[in-house]
Amino acid sequence: MDIKVIGTWSAKIEKNRKNTSFLIDDHILLDCGPHTAESIIDNGIKLEKIDLVLITHMHLDHFSGLPDLLWQRALRNIDGDITIMGPRNIEKSVFYSFGYI
Repeated sequence: MDIKVIGTWSAKIEKNRKNTSFLIDDHILLDCGPHTAESIIDNGIKLEKIDLVLITHMHLDHFSGLPDLLWQRALRNIDGDITIMGPRNIEKSVFYSFGYI
C-alpha cells in the first residue's frame, strides 16, 4: 500500500499548509478539502488516476474541494468514472455547490 500525503493541516488556511487529504495507491483519495485538486496537480499526480473518493465527514475542510476536483477533471476532458462515497446527503451537498439545487 502506497500512501501519499496531500495535506495534513486543519480547517484554518495558512501559507504552505493544505487541508487533510491522502492518496492511497494513486487512485483512492481520502478526503478532499479546499485546494486538494491544486495540491494533486502541483505534486505531479494525474487526476485521471483517481477513481474513488472517500469523504469521512461533512466538515468543509474535508469535502469542500470535491466540486473543484470534479471541475478540474471536466476541464481536462477526463471521461473515466469516479465513485464518491461519504456520509448521507453528500450528493446533495455536491450538487448544491455546483448550483444544481
